[in-house]
Amino acid sequence: MFPSVAVVVLNYRRPQETAACVKALVQSSPAPASIVVVDNDSRDGSAAWLRNALPQVEMVESGKNLGYAGGMNTGLRRVLATEAAYVLVLNSDTLVDPGTIASLVRELERDPSAGAATGTFYYHPETTRVWYAGGDLVWWRANAVTRRSPPAGSPGGTGEAHRVSFLSGCAILFRTASLRTTGLFDERYFMYQEDVALCARFIAGGYRLLYVPHAVLYHKMTDDAQTPLKVYFTMRNRLLLLEAAPNLWGRSVGTAYFMAMFCLKVVRWSLSDTALAGAAARGVLDYLGRRFHEGRGLM
Repeated sequence: MFPSVAVVVLNYRRPQETAACVKALVQSSPAPASIVVVDNDSRDGSAAWLRNALPQVEMVESGKNLGYAGGMNTGLRRVLATEAAYVLVLNSDTLVDPGTIASLVRELERDPSAGAATGTFYYHPETTRVWYAGGDLVWWRANAVTRRSPPAGSPGGTGEAHRVSFLSGCAILFRTASLRTTGLFDERYFMYQEDVALCARFIAGGYRLLYVPHAVLYHKMTDDAQTPLKVYFTMRNRLLLLEAAPNLWGRSVGTAYFMAMFCLKVVRWSLSDTALAGAAARGVLDYLGRRFHEGRGLM
């Protein structure tokens, strides 16, 4: 009997995109046992629209914008109150191939020491260009590095699953038992780096993280340009992430690298984009002042 799988999808003002994501999910073989859609306080009629368009899902309204971490946790708590063996967290701008969930489950079933897994992400609609093909947590850079080299055989290649140290929060299949042990996303991050931090906790807890090349997903990336919101959270949260470094060397070198990178970027942005420079400064100041969660990122 195939293990039960639940899915949590976070919506924020993109109801049509969320509906497309869910419609791809229900075509999975086998289909998920349950799908929870969390509306992260969109305030644009998204929740009502999705209830009408997707009567088969459980709609949850957060009541407040909780960011990625808090929004996903809202859905995860619903799932952890059930008997689901696995739970997939999925960005609304992602489409899964019909066999993807089954492939991820099979690899986790083969390796009881693995707590979570993800597959290969291709850009959408550029479905042959790789967005994620495994990743590495690099403490000296206070960040994770994503690989973009195509795996063996593309899309739906036959490369073997292997261990990595970073899974993109865009789509992660968790063993629910491991989540109960390790805990959910750290809501202080709000958005950005919360997936890196959770991967670090999984590894510290003795769990393996798996990259499954032949499990295929498509990510509707539109614009990866820097914005003040992204810069604010990234700067603040990379410093917060360093607190989880496993040793003094990682924290010390990571902090030195971060400060050098921060100074160079602020100087450059001061000459080209003062909004980005200001956001970077606020991020560091809010870290030092222990101002987490949404901080000043949404102001």
